[in-house]
Amino acid sequence: MINVLFFLLSIVQYFSFEKEKDFEVSFIPVFQEKSLELENPYCNTKGEGCINIEILRFYISDVKIWKEDVLVAKDEITHRLLDMDNPASFNWDIIIPKRSKPTHLTFTLGVDSLTNVSGAQGGDLDPTKGMYWTWKSGYVNFKLEGKADDCPGRKNKFIYHLGGYQGPNAGCREIQLPIEGKCKAEIQFSLDEFFGKVPPSKLYHIMSPNTVSSSVADIVASIFTIKE
Repeated sequence: MINVLFFLLSIVQYFSFEKEKDFEVSFIPVFQEKSLELENPYCNTKGEGCINIEILRFYISDVKIWKEDVLVAKDEITHRLLDMDNPASFNWDIIIPKRSKPTHLTFTLGVDSLTNVSGAQGGDLDPTKGMYWTWKSGYVNFKLEGKADDCPGRKNKFIYHLGGYQGPNAGCREIQLPIEGKCKAEIQFSLDEFFGKVPPSKLYHIMSPNTVSSSVADIVASIFTIKE
Protein backbone atom coordinates (compact mmCIF):
# COMPACT_ATOMS: atom_id res chain seq x y z
CA MET A 1 0.00 0.00 0.00
CA ILE A 2 2.84 2.36 0.89
CA ASN A 3 4.53 1.61 -2.43
CA VAL A 4 1.32 2.42 -4.33
CA LEU A 5 0.93 5.72 -2.49
CA PHE A 6 4.56 6.58 -3.17
CA PHE A 7 4.05 5.78 -6.87
CA LEU A 8 0.94 7.94 -7.11
CA LEU A 9 2.69 10.80 -5.30
CA SER A 10 5.59 10.56 -7.75
CA ILE A 11 3.21 10.83 -10.70
CA VAL A 12 1.52 13.89 -9.20
CA GLN A 13 4.88 15.54 -8.57
CA TYR A 14 6.07 14.71 -12.08
CA PHE A 15 3.09 16.32 -13.75
CA SER A 16 3.16 19.31 -11.43
CA PHE A 17 6.79 19.93 -12.40
CA GLU A 18 5.83 19.56 -16.04
CA LYS A 19 3.20 22.27 -15.84
CA GLU A 20 5.48 25.27 -15.24
CA LYS A 21 8.91 26.60 -16.14
CA ASP A 22 10.96 29.74 -15.64
CA PHE A 23 11.01 32.27 -18.47
CA GLU A 24 14.01 34.54 -18.06
CA VAL A 25 13.63 38.27 -18.71
CA SER A 26 16.82 40.30 -19.10
CA PHE A 27 17.31 43.96 -19.92
CA ILE A 28 20.72 44.64 -21.46
CA PRO A 29 21.97 48.23 -21.81
CA VAL A 30 24.70 48.50 -24.44
CA PHE A 31 26.97 51.14 -25.88
CA GLN A 32 28.79 50.55 -29.15
CA GLU A 33 27.48 46.95 -29.11
CA LYS A 34 29.10 46.19 -25.74
CA SER A 35 27.53 45.90 -22.30
CA LEU A 36 27.29 49.35 -20.76
CA GLU A 37 29.68 50.27 -17.97
CA LEU A 38 29.15 53.30 -15.77
CA GLU A 39 31.97 55.84 -15.50
CA ASN A 40 33.53 54.46 -18.68
CA PRO A 41 34.25 56.97 -21.46
CA TYR A 42 32.80 55.96 -24.81
CA CYS A 43 34.54 57.88 -27.56
CA ASN A 44 33.18 58.63 -31.02
CA THR A 45 35.29 57.42 -33.94
CA LYS A 46 34.40 60.66 -35.78
CA GLY A 47 36.42 62.65 -33.28
CA GLU A 48 33.39 64.34 -31.76
CA GLY A 49 34.44 63.61 -28.18
CA CYS A 50 33.47 61.11 -25.50
CA ILE A 51 30.37 60.32 -23.45
CA ASN A 52 30.53 59.10 -19.86
CA ILE A 53 27.32 57.73 -18.30
CA GLU A 54 27.10 58.13 -14.53
CA ILE A 55 23.46 57.21 -13.75
CA LEU A 56 21.00 54.96 -15.57
CA ARG A 57 17.79 54.15 -13.74
CA PHE A 58 14.27 53.46 -15.03
CA TYR A 59 10.98 51.76 -14.23
CA ILE A 60 9.64 48.71 -16.05
CA SER A 61 6.03 47.87 -15.16
CA ASP A 62 3.34 45.33 -15.90
CA VAL A 63 5.42 42.78 -17.83
CA LYS A 64 3.17 40.29 -19.63
CA ILE A 65 3.82 37.31 -21.88
CA TRP A 66 1.33 36.49 -24.63
CA LYS A 67 0.49 33.84 -27.19
CA GLU A 68 -1.26 35.83 -29.90
CA ASP A 69 -4.10 37.58 -28.00
CA VAL A 70 -4.11 35.16 -25.05
CA LEU A 71 -2.30 36.11 -21.85
CA VAL A 72 0.18 33.36 -20.94
CA ALA A 73 1.68 34.85 -17.78
CA LYS A 74 2.54 38.11 -16.06
CA ASP A 75 5.24 39.30 -13.71
CA GLU A 76 4.20 38.95 -10.07
CA ILE A 77 5.94 42.26 -9.32
CA THR A 78 4.11 45.10 -11.04
CA HIS A 79 6.76 47.83 -10.83
CA ARG A 80 10.48 47.17 -11.06
CA LEU A 81 13.25 49.74 -10.77
CA LEU A 82 16.19 48.84 -12.98
CA ASP A 83 19.34 50.54 -11.72
CA MET A 84 22.87 50.22 -13.11
CA ASP A 85 24.14 50.45 -9.53
CA ASN A 86 22.26 47.19 -8.91
CA PRO A 87 23.00 44.88 -11.88
CA ALA A 88 20.79 42.10 -10.44
CA SER A 89 17.74 44.33 -11.01
CA PHE A 90 18.05 43.81 -14.78
CA ASN A 91 17.30 40.06 -14.63
CA TRP A 92 14.40 38.03 -13.27
CA ASP A 93 12.17 35.04 -14.04
CA ILE A 94 8.47 34.76 -14.82
CA ILE A 95 6.72 31.41 -14.32
CA ILE A 96 4.92 30.31 -17.51
CA PRO A 97 3.12 27.08 -18.56
CA LYS A 98 5.73 24.56 -19.65
CA ARG A 99 4.23 23.75 -23.03
CA SER A 100 3.22 27.30 -23.92
CA LYS A 101 4.67 28.90 -27.02
CA PRO A 102 4.59 32.65 -26.40
CA THR A 103 4.64 35.01 -29.37
CA HIS A 104 5.32 38.38 -27.79
CA LEU A 105 5.99 40.28 -24.60
CA THR A 106 4.57 43.61 -23.46
CA PHE A 107 5.60 46.02 -20.74
CA THR A 108 5.31 49.64 -19.71
CA LEU A 109 8.29 51.95 -19.57
CA GLY A 110 7.47 54.03 -16.50
CA VAL A 111 4.84 54.16 -13.78
CA ASP A 112 1.13 54.24 -14.63
CA SER A 113 -1.14 57.17 -13.75
CA LEU A 114 -3.15 55.27 -11.12
CA THR A 115 0.02 54.49 -9.16
CA ASN A 116 1.15 58.09 -9.52
CA VAL A 117 -2.04 59.54 -8.06
CA SER A 118 -1.76 57.10 -5.15
CA GLY A 119 1.25 59.05 -3.89
CA ALA A 120 4.71 57.87 -2.92
CA GLN A 121 4.89 54.19 -1.97
CA GLY A 122 7.32 51.54 -0.74
CA GLY A 123 9.65 48.98 -2.30
CA ASP A 124 11.03 50.02 -5.68
CA LEU A 125 8.56 52.93 -5.59
CA ASP A 126 10.01 54.35 -2.37
CA PRO A 127 11.00 58.03 -2.80
CA THR A 128 14.40 57.27 -1.26
CA LYS A 129 15.25 55.53 -4.55
CA GLY A 130 15.61 59.01 -6.05
CA MET A 131 12.86 58.52 -8.65
CA TYR A 132 10.04 60.64 -7.24
CA TRP A 133 9.46 64.32 -7.98
CA THR A 134 6.39 65.55 -6.11
CA TRP A 135 2.73 64.57 -5.81
CA LYS A 136 2.00 66.90 -8.73
CA SER A 137 4.56 65.50 -11.16
CA GLY A 138 4.78 61.97 -9.74
CA TYR A 139 7.53 59.50 -10.56
CA VAL A 140 10.54 59.86 -12.82
CA ASN A 141 10.13 57.07 -15.36
CA PHE A 142 13.61 57.25 -16.83
CA LYS A 143 16.76 58.88 -15.49
CA LEU A 144 19.99 59.23 -17.45
CA GLU A 145 22.88 61.43 -16.35
CA GLY A 146 26.49 61.84 -17.31
CA LYS A 147 29.02 64.00 -19.15
CA ALA A 148 29.81 64.58 -22.80
CA ASP A 149 32.74 66.48 -24.22
CA ASP A 150 30.54 68.41 -26.62
CA CYS A 151 27.79 69.17 -24.07
CA PRO A 152 27.54 72.96 -23.44
CA GLY A 153 26.04 72.42 -19.99
CA ARG A 154 27.87 73.23 -16.78
CA LYS A 155 30.87 70.90 -16.42
CA ASN A 156 29.68 69.23 -19.67
CA LYS A 157 26.92 67.50 -17.73
CA PHE A 158 23.70 66.19 -19.33
CA ILE A 159 20.57 65.33 -17.35
CA TYR A 160 17.53 63.57 -18.75
CA HIS A 161 14.72 62.99 -16.23
CA LEU A 162 11.63 61.78 -18.07
CA GLY A 163 8.27 61.33 -16.39
CA GLY A 164 4.91 62.87 -15.74
CA TYR A 165 1.49 61.26 -15.89
CA GLN A 166 -0.93 64.01 -16.83
CA GLY A 167 -2.34 65.08 -20.19
CA PRO A 168 -0.52 65.00 -23.54
CA ASN A 169 2.92 65.12 -21.90
CA ALA A 170 2.50 61.89 -19.92
CA GLY A 171 5.76 59.96 -19.95
CA CYS A 172 4.65 56.28 -19.82
CA ARG A 173 5.14 54.22 -22.96
CA GLU A 174 3.67 50.81 -23.83
CA ILE A 175 6.14 48.53 -25.60
CA GLN A 176 5.58 45.24 -27.44
CA LEU A 177 8.40 42.97 -28.58
CA PRO A 178 8.34 39.64 -30.48
CA ILE A 179 9.67 36.55 -28.66
CA GLU A 180 8.29 33.75 -30.83
CA GLY A 181 10.52 30.69 -30.75
CA LYS A 182 12.63 32.01 -27.87
CA CYS A 183 13.01 30.41 -24.44
CA LYS A 184 13.91 33.74 -22.85
CA ALA A 185 13.60 37.45 -23.55
CA GLU A 186 16.89 39.34 -23.85
CA ILE A 187 15.79 42.94 -24.26
CA GLN A 188 18.60 45.13 -25.50
CA PHE A 189 18.62 48.91 -25.61
CA SER A 190 21.38 50.90 -27.22
CA LEU A 191 22.49 54.09 -25.51
CA ASP A 192 24.61 55.21 -28.46
CA GLU A 193 21.48 54.93 -30.61
CA PHE A 194 19.73 57.16 -28.08
CA PHE A 195 22.49 59.78 -28.19
CA GLY A 196 22.44 59.62 -31.97
CA LYS A 197 18.85 60.87 -31.78
CA VAL A 198 19.27 63.08 -28.70
CA PRO A 199 22.78 64.57 -28.94
CA PRO A 200 23.91 66.29 -25.71
CA SER A 201 25.42 69.04 -27.85
CA LYS A 202 21.87 70.16 -28.71
CA LEU A 203 19.66 68.89 -25.86
CA TYR A 204 21.19 68.24 -22.48
CA HIS A 205 18.74 69.25 -19.73
CA ILE A 206 15.27 67.79 -19.07
CA MET A 207 13.95 67.97 -15.51
CA SER A 208 10.16 68.20 -15.85
CA PRO A 209 7.29 66.93 -18.02
CA ASN A 210 6.76 68.94 -21.22
CA THR A 211 6.46 68.46 -24.96
CA VAL A 212 10.21 67.94 -25.32
CA SER A 213 10.37 65.28 -22.59
CA SER A 214 7.39 63.53 -24.20
CA SER A 215 9.14 63.34 -27.57
CA VAL A 216 12.32 62.06 -25.90
CA ALA A 217 10.26 59.39 -24.10
CA ASP A 218 9.13 58.23 -27.56
CA ILE A 219 12.77 57.91 -28.59
CA VAL A 220 13.68 55.94 -25.47
CA ALA A 221 10.82 53.52 -26.10
CA SER A 222 12.00 53.00 -29.69
CA ILE A 223 15.46 51.73 -28.74
CA PHE A 224 14.24 48.58 -26.94
CA THR A 225 14.71 45.52 -29.14
CA ILE A 226 14.98 41.76 -28.72
CA LYS A 227 18.60 40.64 -28.92
CA GLU A 228 19.22 38.50 -31.99
